[in-house]
Amino acid sequence: MRIAVFSEGEADERALFVLVEAILGRAIEPVHPAPRSRGWPSVRDQLPLVWRAIYYQSEVDALIVAADSNSTMTHDASHDQPGGQEDRCRLCQLQRVLTETVQRAAKRENRKMLRTAVGLAVPCIEAWYLCALGSNPRTTEALWANGLKTPPLPYSKDDLKHRVYDSAIPSRSLMQDVIQREAQRLAAGVEAVERWFPGGFGTFAAEIRSW
Repeated sequence: MRIAVFSEGEADERALFVLVEAILGRAIEPVHPAPRSRGWPSVRDQLPLVWRAIYYQSEVDALIVAADSNSTMTHDASHDQPGGQEDRCRLCQLQRVLTETVQRAAKRENRKMLRTAVGLAVPCIEAWYLCALGSNPRTTEALWANGLKTPPLPYSKDDLKHRVYDSAIPSRSLMQDVIQREAQRLAAGVEAVERWFPGGFGTFAAEIRSW
């Protein structure tokens, strides 16, 4: 299965390929779409262009999209109900962009519709890493959501990055090295990530399994 991943950075994409393979339970053929995004606005704004390029100019089977929540609203099951999408939720925003892009697209002859799944890392993808690697069970979606409602926040993004990389500002090569080194443990920890991050990762995993 050929899968493209579009996220906030190259290191994140490497980790997402590992997680997607673990969710599917089989090997995939990774595809890196262009342009390469950097940061939330690029993921949201370039998504229609990326979707069209993949659908019309490739034979990729599915597109994975993921972003960090930072300090924005977390995703929960109520957002998945009819009329329940939240403008403040980045996962809902990305799902809406995908829906509108597909609705405007002309169907390509003899081409199956592109499968998609959207993930939201709360507050950043390093929180998923820590949970999957079993090194910090108190890094959870609920804990972060409670901190947003009733400050202070339980930790910062810099805290999480430092725990993963031993640096709050890791280089791209360091981030890639860590993902490569920890890939097997990351894949083995998918169930833990799904349990402790039900909105941003659980919704994502359920979409992938529905393929």
